Amino acid sequence: MNIPTRSQTMASARALLTAAVFVFLAAPPLAGQVGGTTDIIMGQVLGPDSTALAGARVEVVSQETGVTRRAVTNSDGRYTVVFPNGGGVYALSITYLGMAPVTRNVTRQGDEDRLVADAIMGRVATQLATVEVLARQRPQTQLQPPGAGSTERNLPAAAVARLPIDAGDLNALATLAPGVIGVPGTDSTRASFSVAGQSPDQNNITLDGLSFGSGSVPQEAIRGTRVVTSTYDVARGQFTGGQVTSTTRGGTNQFQGTVNYSMRDPSLEFVDNPDGFTQKYRQNQLSLGFGGPLVRNRLFGFGAFQWNRRTDDVLSLIAADPLTLQRLGANPDSVSRFIGLLNQFSLPPLLAARDGRRVADNGSALLRLDYNVSDAHTLMLRGDWRLISQEPSRISPTSVPHSGGDSRSTGNGGMLQLTSTFGSFINELRAYASGEDRDVTSYLNVPDGRVLVASVLEDGTRSVSTLTFGGNPSLPQETRSSLFELSDEISLLSRRGGHRYKLGALINEERSSVGFIPNRWGTFTFNSLAEFEAGEAATFTRTLFANDRRSAARNLALY
Repeated sequence: MNIPTRSQTMASARALLTAAVFVFLAAPPLAGQVGGTTDIIMGQVLGPDSTALAGARVEVVSQETGVTRRAVTNSDGRYTVVFPNGGGVYALSITYLGMAPVTRNVTRQGDEDRLVADAIMGRVATQLATVEVLARQRPQTQLQPPGAGSTERNLPAAAVARLPIDAGDLNALATLAPGVIGVPGTDSTRASFSVAGQSPDQNNITLDGLSFGSGSVPQEAIRGTRVVTSTYDVARGQFTGGQVTSTTRGGTNQFQGTVNYSMRDPSLEFVDNPDGFTQKYRQNQLSLGFGGPLVRNRLFGFGAFQWNRRTDDVLSLIAADPLTLQRLGANPDSVSRFIGLLNQFSLPPLLAARDGRRVADNGSALLRLDYNVSDAHTLMLRGDWRLISQEPSRISPTSVPHSGGDSRSTGNGGMLQLTSTFGSFINELRAYASGEDRDVTSYLNVPDGRVLVASVLEDGTRSVSTLTFGGNPSLPQETRSSLFELSDEISLLSRRGGHRYKLGALINEERSSVGFIPNRWGTFTFNSLAEFEAGEAATFTRTLFANDRRSAARNLALY
């Protein structure tokens, strides 16, 4: 018996490591988390005597897209067909010379990415008259509860469309999963969600397998959504709270189009207490989507667009009734005197939002192209655009409307995905780049004013409140951000499909720049309405200059 020496053992280990790295680097460019959007149909074809049938012709048709993919069994009678964005329901047909054809339906039941369909073919039997059956698959319209031990919830688009929720808001969809708490947005922050009490920045939103910089997509473009609150799959990363994984629709062999309009009116809403500030609003939303074959069985296109306009009351001193002012700790007489002084100083409160309404627009669009290069290679290109604006914004209940400003944010991005199969190897490459610009401008480029008002409320208690006017100390502000992400995953299937070995890598870089000088124009503080009327400020503070805040985060993952 020859016992290897320590140097021989270390040399063998280095050789194995070098071979593994070479396999990973030499893998054809293709990537992503297979299983989220890709189905693998595989199996073995046997004859009547349980012998493997080599050369059997296998055809798989996606019931959702109508696309057909073909394969031929190898010497062991085994076949593998990869369907990127296939839909999970397929019609399988197997033919072999001298054998009776085999047809069956193959359906994904859960989150499995390998659909095993073995077949045993018999001798040609007597041919009967043709029977044609036409049926339409019914979409899943019920939210299925998570199974025992499950850590995620699937949200089919057909089921979400039946709920009173914006189907294109990925943050809102996350709140449909148990244990997820929604965090409402404000004038300066966007809506988000929290899992297990963690900060929203611990979440991750993905679209078609890669990080997505915005949480809004046209609802007609959403194909399905999965909310993951815990996972042991190392192929999922960049979150410790929750992950929202959505996939987009692609074109099919049939021309399809949908148009959806919805309206929410204050007359249809109710609140527990109609007095004071309410959250009633009016919203009109129009969405549409259309797709079909540009070249049948080869090139497909799909596009979607959505526009949402919401109007509500501006919550400011002007709109506050006596009950609301009591809750804010201010006496109506003091507020009336304060507004009268503003008019006297030529600073009318209604320089902005003259009708007392706030208008928020939210638009998004998506365009996707799918190209079947061959049965083994599929290319997908996707572009997205979004716009968010609010007029006015940054107005607090204890300030007047002219102390706010207008907010506008625009962003766009582009994605590439290439999926390939090489025998038992499957490789996916994904790349996404996006950018976003956000500008918030102020109505008045003048100093901010704050007046301390002591009031005696109706119940006899004393209260001190701060009423604000003039410019806004947090405006103007410019924000620029960018995102780039690249991932690649190669996997090997075992002969019977019981095991799958993955090797993947991900590179992510996020950059942001905030141009902002806090308290740029200065702040006057008055200790009473009398001091304000006399023009005698107690303090004045101002920031003369400040550098732009720049940040960058890079992530590299290997698994």
